[in-house]
Formats: sequence, C-alpha cells, structure tokens
Amino acid sequence: MKRKNKCIPTCHSLLKLVAYTSVVIAASSCSDDMSIPNSFNSQYPVDTENDDRPGLIIMGVNAGEIQDLLSPFLLSASAFRLERQTPGSGDGYLHMVVYDDPMPVSAHVEFYQPPLNTCRIRELEDDEPDVVDILTTSASGGVGVVINSPGGPWFTFDRQQRESGQILYQVDNEIPGRFPVDATLSVPGDTYPTVSAYPIFEPSAPVRLLPAKGHAVTPHTKFSWVVGPVSGYIKINLLAYDEADKFLGFAITCWVKDDGLFEMPATVVDYITRSELTLRARYSRVYARLDWVNGMVIHQDVEVAE
Repeated sequence: MKRKNKCIPTCHSLLKLVAYTSVVIAASSCSDDMSIPNSFNSQYPVDTENDDRPGLIIMGVNAGEIQDLLSPFLLSASAFRLERQTPGSGDGYLHMVVYDDPMPVSAHVEFYQPPLNTCRIRELEDDEPDVVDILTTSASGGVGVVINSPGGPWFTFDRQQRESGQILYQVDNEIPGRFPVDATLSVPGDTYPTVSAYPIFEPSAPVRLLPAKGHAVTPHTKFSWVVGPVSGYIKINLLAYDEADKFLGFAITCWVKDDGLFEMPATVVDYITRSELTLRARYSRVYARLDWVNGMVIHQDVEVAE
C-alpha cells in the first residue's frame, strides 16, 4: 500500500534486531493467562521510573534495571490510519516472536526508539520491504488476535500462514475506524503465550499550520503544527508527484519531536532545491510504547495521518 511507509523505525534498525533473532520455538503451547496490571492503562503515564526515551514510552522497568532484563517473548502491534479517509484506510499488523535464547530488553528499546530529528531521503524506484517481510520468524498467537472495546470484540486479526510457514496477522484498509476508547488487545495463545486485555492506544491526528494543505514544498517552506503530547512524535513525509500530478512515492521521511516546529536539515533542503518533482508534505502523529510485563516485551506503534 503506497500511501504510507511501513518501515518502522528504519530498515537499518530492523536488520539489527533480526541479527539477534534465532529460530522460533514451535514445539510447545503456552496457555498461561498473562493478565496486564491496571497501572498500564494510562495512555500518557508520568515517567516516575525515569526510563522513557524520546518518542518512546517505556513501562514496567526502571532505568537501572533495563540492562539486566532478558525476555524470550516479543509482541509488536502496529496500526496506521488516514484521518481524512476513515473508514477505508485502517491498516495493521501484529508480529509475535518466541526466541530460542532470551533477548535483552535493552536491544528492543534501541531497536524501537525512533530516530528523532533525523530525515531519510529515499530512492523512489526502490521497492522497500515491509516490516513483516524482514522479520520472518514469527509465532502463532492463536486463530485470531482481537481488539476489544469495553462492550466486546471490535476487530479481529485472523491468522494467515504463508507457504514458507511464516505466520501473519495483517490487514490493509480493513480496520473499521478510530480505536475505541479503552481498547485492549487479546491474544488467545498458542506457541506465543496468552495475553489478556493489553491496553492499546491511538493518538490524535496532527493539525498542521504550515505549509498550507496541498501547497508544493520549496527550499524556503516552514514546517509547523499544533503541539501534541510530549510523549509522542511526529512523522513528516514529503510525497513526490510528477508533472501529471501522479503520486510516485515517499521521497523523504523525517521523524521529529512533537514540539510544533521543525527545520529541515541542509541535505533535505538541497534535495528539494534540485528536485524537478512536486513535493507535498503530510503530517502523522505516532504513539510508540514498549512495555515489560509478565516477562514479555510488548510494543505498540500506532500512527494517524492527517
């Protein structure tokens, strides 16, 4: 699906995490109920443990312990939605891994921490692989992983299996809309343990100030928006169009602090100056969080574009 960039946070970081990954254990089923403590139910918790990283909330561990913790379990949940095209743009995937040897929690933190105030210039002809194609070792969490509302099941990711044996929980344009208030994620359990009612959150869509919607980006363009929660971050994509106004792809992606203002680095300004394409900005707000809970690393990355 070309209207978004799924490589989170960078392909370089993804390959670093894959280097740690060993063969998935698929022999025994884990069915113990892994209940989530109530303390995890706050979307923007106060960082009393001094463990948060810029753009990444961390729960369940303090800064002094993080280097010593290991986990054989990873659950990563990502979602994307266009505010202006809802319903009809809700994508999501869940990835579950059971490692032969426990992974350092600190490695997961390094992997998932967004590279804030940096930009990446892309080659438009590159068909960049998706996260689910890079992280090829996956465990089964059951026949369907469910997003629940307080009133009951709201959406189900059905289990899919490729010929290679890779397990997928992935949908394009199928999530029906904004996540319900007090939404939770439930994994029935299989080779990955049961997870009951893990809270999952969606940020508000960013409100842009500059540049004006639809205006082409120039070397002198200013980038500003209405400030959001300190714990989140903003993604600025420069989308490329040809002379016929045909969308060509994501020319530039910047990951920035959600402080309302960003100045493009010199390399990006130089690219804009030299480019013969029409470039237009699109803002997204991202809620990123990593939890250490019941011996598991659980990560969520939920993006809402304007």
